[in-house]
Amino acid sequence: ALDEINAEAPTIGGKKRRFEVLSEDDQADPRTATVVAQKLVDEGVKAVIGHLNSGTSIPTAKIYADAGVPQISPSATAIAYTAQGHKTTFRVMTNDEQQGGVLGRFAVEKMGGKKIAVVDDRTAYGQGLADQFEKAARAAGAQIVAREFTTDKSTDFLAILTAIKAKQPDVLFFGGMDPQAAPMVKQMKSLGLKAQFLGGDGTQTLEFIKLAGADAEGATASSPGLPLADMPGGKAFSEKFAAKYGKIQIYAPYAYDAARVLVAAMKQADSVEPDKFAAVLHTIQHQGVTGPVAFDAKGDIKGGAVTLYRVRDGRWRVLETVKGGAR
Repeated sequence: ALDEINAEAPTIGGKKRRFEVLSEDDQADPRTATVVAQKLVDEGVKAVIGHLNSGTSIPTAKIYADAGVPQISPSATAIAYTAQGHKTTFRVMTNDEQQGGVLGRFAVEKMGGKKIAVVDDRTAYGQGLADQFEKAARAAGAQIVAREFTTDKSTDFLAILTAIKAKQPDVLFFGGMDPQAAPMVKQMKSLGLKAQFLGGDGTQTLEFIKLAGADAEGATASSPGLPLADMPGGKAFSEKFAAKYGKIQIYAPYAYDAARVLVAAMKQADSVEPDKFAAVLHTIQHQGVTGPVAFDAKGDIKGGAVTLYRVRDGRWRVLETVKGGAR
């Protein structure tokens, strides 16, 4: 996005502007993330695209807010991220209230989940999504027969899965990321646990299929937003991105839109000063690759969608897209 914007040589506040990327790795660790955030603030960044995880986006939001630096996450979905009330916090992706609701209803209505087991990785993302899933599944008439938790570093789930197997659930929902989801489905198969596996966007990745191999077959997962092919600018973005970087990571078009909407706000405010363009972000209407980008009072994307996928023949295939508004 910034390569394209720099090629356009935009004039903002009476000057030609050039954008530079300062990149830091928060290691998906909340403590490291706060150190990284303070470093970026000290270096005088005008805005932040990030962080990737909810667990790192939530604590860093206050640091950016205190410094008046707008933050747009392309991927953090936990409700708590925007619920803190900071005027500088935004996201271009549907939150977990909507995603969890869609998953809970889907498990009952489309997967026949009368008895459901729920496992989460105790991160802000995993636990938050699992909580919303459980709430929606219960409301749809399911019985939650087990609620277990692990960590985002674990790879051995045999004890948890053995306990769950005794409850004979129809569906097992996992709130967490692909490094745990993949060994979990492999161990489900090895134990003969016949429950259908369901996950969120942390599972709906190419890496999950790579790690789980043949055992990924039949797994179902959601991802906020439209499938790439159905995004208004998806085809053109896909071609440009693949030519430069190779395979598209799931959050790439959202990061692109986050950068584009930031610069659009600067242009509209005719200023690169954070307090000026942050105010514009609250009212901006931007047509992005992923669809229309506009934010509600909390900084959540308006009109977010959720898409369900299932692994068939070693690939994620679209099942259905549920459109609505992030609440």
